[in-house]
Amino acid sequence: LFAKPGLVRKMLQEVAQLQKLAHKWLVPVLGVGCYHFNSWKEVEASIYMIEEYAGPMTVAKLIKALQLHPSEPVFAYDYHDAIKWCSQVAEALAHLHAQGVTHADVRLQNIYFTTPEVHDTDVSDA
Repeated sequence: LFAKPGLVRKMLQEVAQLQKLAHKWLVPVLGVGCYHFNSWKEVEASIYMIEEYAGPMTVAKLIKALQLHPSEPVFAYDYHDAIKWCSQVAEALAHLHAQGVTHADVRLQNIYFTTPEVHDTDVSDA
């Protein structure tokens, strides 16, 4: 398959839309870049989205740490915390849906903690 300028244009339009979706529980999208630009095919294969750094801790990493070290005081979270975090993720997803955007990949690895808050990433146009 050969890339077409229209596909790259569509992604650039999606990134521009995502840049406008400011919300306290969403990781801000800053722009777009690519590693190779000798042809449209290379651009399409190497294009990436640039997001604000959200930190290293994800829900998946927290769960793994809790399983490995259940008695560590630094990991002393309870169901009240989990409910709060789920509420924050739901609020972020509701904001996306209200703007006509659907999250492309909701999973524990894409939900970031910016202590003590949670941010979501990896969104895509529906």
